[in-house]
Amino acid sequence: MGKMVREMVPDTVSRYFLGHPVPLAAWLRVPQVIIAGSVTVEVLPISEAGGFGVSVPFSYNLSQGFGCGGIGPAALSHGKTFNIGLVDGDTQNSRNILGGWSVSLGGQVNPLVGAQAIASPAGGLFGNTFGTLGFSGEYTKSWCGNWP
Repeated sequence: MGKMVREMVPDTVSRYFLGHPVPLAAWLRVPQVIIAGSVTVEVLPISEAGGFGVSVPFSYNLSQGFGCGGIGPAALSHGKTFNIGLVDGDTQNSRNILGGWSVSLGGQVNPLVGAQAIASPAGGLFGNTFGTLGFSGEYTKSWCGNWP
């Protein structure tokens, strides 16, 4: 019985309706809920405006139950270290966009007002963010996996 129940449960965050799993996003009545962001650390200051560093992008698709994480080089302004927010765009193709090589741009004019864009050969995602002040551009490689 336990094995049978386990095989019926998909690798997504789910609730049950009449004995059938329903993804959490369906309960929220949104097509896709994707949270994405990055942590960027300056390693080589070039000028008073900014320098080069390392970026660690992360994302979680709440609707499909998978997360991605990666690493890559970044150009950034001083102080730019963190941003996070919901993304929209080609959400049906999000696993292909977020997994693999991508180019990302992010900027915060104040901690509550910012934006990010993520693009790869598979498509693009974009959205508003909150985080630390500054701007960054990254070229990263990410890997994705299912998370319960």
